[in-house]
This record gives sequence, structure tokens and C-alpha cells, in this order.
Amino acid sequence: MSNSTGAIKKSARSTIASNIIPTLLAGFILISAFYIIYISASLISIPEMYLASFLFLVTALIFVLAPILLGLLYYYNRLISGKFDNPISVFYFFSSKSLYKRTLLFVFKFLIRLAVRAFLSFLPMNIFKILTKEAFFTAFDISLPVWSANIEPIVKALNILGFVLLFTLTLKQYLAPALFILDENMDTDECFLISKIISKKSCVDYIFLVGSLLIWIILSVLYIPLIYTIPYFMLAYLYHCRQAVSDYNNHISKIEQNNINQYFEGI
Repeated sequence: MSNSTGAIKKSARSTIASNIIPTLLAGFILISAFYIIYISASLISIPEMYLASFLFLVTALIFVLAPILLGLLYYYNRLISGKFDNPISVFYFFSSKSLYKRTLLFVFKFLIRLAVRAFLSFLPMNIFKILTKEAFFTAFDISLPVWSANIEPIVKALNILGFVLLFTLTLKQYLAPALFILDENMDTDECFLISKIISKKSCVDYIFLVGSLLIWIILSVLYIPLIYTIPYFMLAYLYHCRQAVSDYNNHISKIEQNNINQYFEGI
């Protein structure tokens, strides 16, 4: 990428500094929505209705918080483009039935892809883990083999490899949310496909960007209010994604131009 990690973070900070009140207010809406959902789920669990509390939490996160999160990306992207909307536009994807349906379709496809990747990544570990359980052999009327006690180190190693594989596979989809809000005419499946293509070149830069923000991520958990760090993280993410898409488009344009030149030279 032509834009360095430092330049991306500088652009994010500059955008916040120039629009500090609306950027923080928009982020505050997301944080407030999360805590309202979390507190509501906690209240449901008080009479020991844990299953109902869990189902409410998952449903609210998917049907309410996820569209607000994408709406926040939409708002920040408009801000980067010089369009100063009201922070309430974080609810943009609730504004029409078609937009909301498209958003939920994207969210479900994203979660299904994540679930499938998680299942495949940890499948070897789970298979070996079953071989350490006495109940598995009892079901087949077989005594627990002595060698099963030696499988535990293998299970731990496969667990680590599973996390690494899941991270690698998920990284291919990291651009999809940005593509979803950058081009509203793009099909949801196309968001994931284009993300997979572009991420082959941009994922290393993204890892460096996340690594450079690691101290802020830690501080967000411990000290620094999320009301400031969330806009910073999301704006840095958007600046990176916009640059990645721009580099990809320039690359495609050069290839097409070269093909045109070669075509005329061959006449």
C-alpha cells in the first residue's frame, strides 16, 4: 500500500480533531446501545432465566447492534468524504425495509462464514479431544486405552493451531464490512469475494495497523474511555480499507490499460 500505517492513523486523528463532537457522539450511540442490551439481558437473567437472557442477548446483538455498528461505519465514511450528517444517521440501515433486509443478510452471511471457519479450524482438536474422554470408549464398550492420556499435549497444540488458522481464514473477510458500506449497490456475496481478493495484498498492512494500535486496544479495556478509542479504531480501519480499495482499482486499471496497448500493438 502506498499509504503508511502512520499516515492512516494521522488521518484518523485529524478527522476526529476536526469533528470531535459529532464523531464522539456517534460512537457514544453505539456504546449506549450495547450497554442497554447488556443490562437488559442481565435483568432477564435475574430470575434464573439464563437461556432466555442468552437468546435475547444474541438476538439483540444481531438485529439491533450489528446494523448500528455498520451504520457507524457508514457515518464515519461519509465524514471522511466531506459529508457532515447528523450523528443520528448511525441508524441509517433502519431507515428502510430494503436497507435493513440487506444489512441482516450481510450480517448472517458474515456470521455463518465465521461459524464454518471456526468449526473447520477446531475440528482436528475436537476429534483428538474426544479420544481423551472415557465416555467415548464406553459407548463402544471399550476400556479406556492407556495411550489416550498422552493425547492431551496434542490437543493443546491443535487448539493453538486452530486459533491461528481461524485468524488467517477470517482475515480474508476483514474488508467485507467496509465494502458493504462503500458501495451500496454491491451484492453481499460480492463483498466477501472482493474482500478475499484485495486482502491478499492488503492483509499484511492491516496486521501492522492493528499491531500499532495494540496499546490503545489494551488501554481501552483498562483506562481510556471507549468513547474516544472506538472512533479512532473505526476511522483508521476505514482509511486503510479505502486505500486498499483504491490501490486495487489502480492495479486493475493498469492491467486493463496494458491489455489495450498490447491489443493495438498486435494489429
